[in-house]
Amino acid sequence: MSKRMITALLLLISFTSKAQQKLEKLTVEKIMRDPKWMGTSPSRVSWSQNGQVLYFYWNPDNATSDSIYFITLKDHTPKKATFLQKQNLVTDDSVTWNTARTAYVFEKDGDIFFTDAKTGKTKHIVETPGRERNPQFSFSDSKVVYNSDQNLYAWDISTGETMQLTNMQSQLLGPTNQSQGAQSFRGGGGVVGRGSRVEETPPSAAQEQWLKNDQLQYFQVLKERKDKKDAADLYNKNLEKKQLRTIQIGDRNVQGLMVSPDSRFVCYRLTKIA
Repeated sequence: MSKRMITALLLLISFTSKAQQKLEKLTVEKIMRDPKWMGTSPSRVSWSQNGQVLYFYWNPDNATSDSIYFITLKDHTPKKATFLQKQNLVTDDSVTWNTARTAYVFEKDGDIFFTDAKTGKTKHIVETPGRERNPQFSFSDSKVVYNSDQNLYAWDISTGETMQLTNMQSQLLGPTNQSQGAQSFRGGGGVVGRGSRVEETPPSAAQEQWLKNDQLQYFQVLKERKDKKDAADLYNKNLEKKQLRTIQIGDRNVQGLMVSPDSRFVCYRLTKIA
């Protein structure tokens, strides 16, 4: 049975519900006093992910609120969904497929799930106290990108590793104010008395040459140390993990955060409540 036929069946359900009610003479006063005379109609209709079950909200018993009902392609009798069915409900309009339609992702209760369509197995890829949302396939469908706490993260399908794509900071972090007390100490290097002045003997040419050679050797040692330090710093820098660029957003909120299709750019919109 096609989807259109099942949709028509839902309309029949609504009409049947109306017909089952006691027929009374309608007046403007009665209609204004009791709008429930019209009966109830199914609403928020959605298909299950596999296209075999049609879910909808319905209130045929005039209860306090609508409940979730469902019909299947083989059984057209509406049934109320059980608690377990409602807990595991994943509708087709809540999932996002990859390009090949071999897998899909969805958000449920603030967590992200990945399902392999061939095996039917579902992985709980993100489970944190926070709320993750808007999962999408990216990086040529090799990763799942999602939003969490105003930032983007990417989960690698093959390795299971997660990396952070953006680093939004909502508060401007200024330099730490540390009081640096500068104290000047005057050395008490001794008091020169009024005794006889000692005459200094000028160094000889041999002594001057020795001092120059010693100074050159000292400079050479300093240069070698500096070269070694620069080489070590360069090596360690190459080993360091590249830091994410920090984007200061102040007291504004991030909206529409997403990665471009080629995974080269991040798009977002900043808003501020006036």
